[in-house]
Amino acid sequence: MSDLTNMAHGSFFFGPREVASIKKRLPQHLLPKCSTFELVTACLWKCRTIALEVEPDDVVRLSCVINARGLNVPRGYYGSTSVKAMVLSKAGHLCTSPLGYAVELVKKAKEMVSEEYVRSFIDASVIKGGPNHTTVWDYVVADTTKVGFEAVDFGWGKPVYGGVAGAVPLISIYVKYKTREGEEGIVAAIMLPERAMRRFQEELEKMTDKGTVSEDQYGVDSSMIRSKL
Repeated sequence: MSDLTNMAHGSFFFGPREVASIKKRLPQHLLPKCSTFELVTACLWKCRTIALEVEPDDVVRLSCVINARGLNVPRGYYGSTSVKAMVLSKAGHLCTSPLGYAVELVKKAKEMVSEEYVRSFIDASVIKGGPNHTTVWDYVVADTTKVGFEAVDFGWGKPVYGGVAGAVPLISIYVKYKTREGEEGIVAAIMLPERAMRRFQEELEKMTDKGTVSEDQYGVDSSMIRSKL
């Protein structure tokens, strides 16, 4: 990934209003069966690819970290059950197609995670090592909103925030978040070159029907966390 010395961290809040605005861009047949994870992931992947100005014929890759704990995991096993499911698209097609195209790809990634897939993923990871995510064409997303960080109490009371400290290149981790006004939603952290971050914000503002002003801080208020970290 180029220009690593000139990177911007972004933290974007998706509450009920943002999710409803993005949903308006979906075809009717996808509305009843599109989860918030699928919607937010499709939106971020599309906006990110546009912002990075990837050549139309280049192939971009989305890897979703999926929890496979429900797939016949042995009783008493408490280790990681996360696997990565990957989908590909021509950048030009992803950028110019309706949002429903990206949503369908995210759904495809989730649906491919079967018990057989998990076994194959583990075998491949042992033999070849994990996938090598090293270029801006790669994007990895992970959802921790159901882990329960916000309810952890070490004796000091409920946490103000629980989750990742910030963005890292190529990876977005979703965390549960409540604004000072009590609005609940998801925060997704992202890191991009500064110029690309500005374009990304512009594209996201179009998706959510709102322009925002940014601050380099978590949790000041709901308007700030909707934009740049």
